[in-house]
Amino acid sequence: MEFEFDIDEGPLAGFYTDFADRNGWSRATFYKYYTDKAQPFFKTFINTVEDSNRGAPGLVVEITGPDGEPQEDIDETKFVGLRLGLVFGMEEYFSKKKGRVYQREDFYNADFVTVDTIRSGDFVVPELKKLDNAPTDQPSDVVDTTAGFEQSEAEMPF
Repeated sequence: MEFEFDIDEGPLAGFYTDFADRNGWSRATFYKYYTDKAQPFFKTFINTVEDSNRGAPGLVVEITGPDGEPQEDIDETKFVGLRLGLVFGMEEYFSKKKGRVYQREDFYNADFVTVDTIRSGDFVVPELKKLDNAPTDQPSDVVDTTAGFEQSEAEMPF
């Protein structure tokens, strides 16, 4: 299942949607799988969504059928408008086109927590995920504006 998300409260509310719309990009998303192998992770995700949305009408997401086997037709519309806490860090990546290392949000490895956990600040943002084997001869953003000039101790005339 693909989930689209955004910041819902505070001064950055709507940030990802606004950014995507301004730049013609796709919206911020993450994926959750509910295959046999991923069932325990998906169940934890569902529990966190339910804990974050207590009292939301009709919030019962059955991920297993009466026979205990994973359902193949989960009603994804039940997730629309629900809240969930996401904790994610930054990761480095190499742009072959520009020949340099950049940083971006690491949504793929996000932790799912309750909204109350986010509001209370009771979480830890992961450290920057550094790129292994990053090229060392990449262009620099820093330009030395004093190159070619001699520094003088004399007082400036203005």
